[in-house]
Order: sequence, then structure tokens, then C-alpha cells
Amino acid sequence: MVHINSMLDRPEQRECVTLDFNKQVCPAAVTQTVNGGAKFYVVYDQFRYAIGDVIFGDRVVKGDCTFTCREVIEDVTSDNKEVLKIRTIDAGTGVSLLEFIETEPNSNKYVDLERTPLEINFSNKTLPTGFSVFYDVTTSTTTISIEQHLRNQYCIGKIIVGPNVVESTKCIERSISLWKRRDGKQVISVDTTSSNEVVESFYLIEQHAGMDDYTPYDPREGLDDIEIGSIEDELDFSLDSDSV
Repeated sequence: MVHINSMLDRPEQRECVTLDFNKQVCPAAVTQTVNGGAKFYVVYDQFRYAIGDVIFGDRVVKGDCTFTCREVIEDVTSDNKEVLKIRTIDAGTGVSLLEFIETEPNSNKYVDLERTPLEINFSNKTLPTGFSVFYDVTTSTTTISIEQHLRNQYCIGKIIVGPNVVESTKCIERSISLWKRRDGKQVISVDTTSSNEVVESFYLIEQHAGMDDYTPYDPREGLDDIEIGSIEDELDFSLDSDSV
């Protein structure tokens, strides 16, 4: 019996395809799909092909196709600068995301994409421009994030919750989730996604319901924290469950 991933285990047997955006012609082995305004480029048969070198403007991102797979995302900012993202998955090193942005619209000159961090202070009763708020009725959770069309330009930076400060850090995405336990204490989770797609979470919890007296909390501590208690033991849903 042949292992279904045997072709991926021997990447030298795949054809390495160059994706050259300067030629405006997509290779036959590469398909393009559109999702949310962005264009996604992948090979149509990952057992036979892999995207190797990616050429755009004055940049060349090399690829020897020894990795598992590679996809390229073409997007545009709200001020019409083109954005290129190269996402590579390697069985040994994991996920790597490289992001580039035009210096000016139609300049065809690219630099590394650096998002501008936007500060949130929970002492303020309103959010600054550029943020969106979504309420999930299934989990009774409110999520704060950057508006979709601005996520290639901005990210959530420093977060101030009373005396607690979550410092700004370089990331591809950061969101804030808020929910209340049955005892009325509110929990705040700050989730930061790095370019390797690893998500780090930082938690704060009210010590007394409705008092905004937040303190850092590690849910792994569980019931060892007598004053605060476990986040999960009072939630209407499990942090490890997809259902209510």
C-alpha cells in the first residue's frame, strides 16, 4: 500500500513552479480563487507541483519546493497599495508567513509589511476609529478586532485595562474577547497571532463582579487560585469545546 502523502514526503518528485506577478500570466499548474476581495494562488495538484520562486516588482522570494506546500495571497490596502503574502508550510519548521506592501500605489516597489499598532484603553467608553465589535450569541462573547479592510495596515497594539498593560508587539493579528461568568465576573482574553500562526493568549479577570478590578489570570492554574477560581468552572461553555 502506498502512503497517500508519499509524494509530499519526496518533494523532489514534484515540479517546482515559478509564480511571476510581473508577467501577469498565471502558470497552468496554479489556480486562482477570490475570497473577501483577496486572490489566493495555489497549485491545483499538490502531489505533482509546488510553488517555488515568487517574483513581484523588485522582489524575489526563493523557494526550492522542499517544503510541504506554499500559497500566495494578493490583496490591496484601503489606500490602494498592493499587498503580497507568501505562506509556506514545512513539515519540520511549521508555518512561515512573509508579507510585503507597495511603497506607493502602482509603484511596483515593495517593502516588508509593518502594521501600525492602535492603542485601546478600557477607561475610555468608546473605541477609536478602525475597530469592529462582534457579538457571538452562541457563546455570549464580544470580540474586538481591526476592521477587515484595515487589517493589512493596522493591528491592535497596547491594551490598557486599569493598572494592567498588555504591551504592543509585532504580529499579524490581535483580537480581544470579553465574556461574563455566571457569577458576573468579566473575563478579558487578548489573543495575539504571530507570523508562524502561533496564537498566544493573555487573560484578565475581575476580582469582584462589575468592579473593573482586573487582575492577570492563567486558566491553567484552575482551582489553585482560591480568590478568583477557575474561568471554566463558571462558564456557560467550555473553552475546549466548539459547542455550547
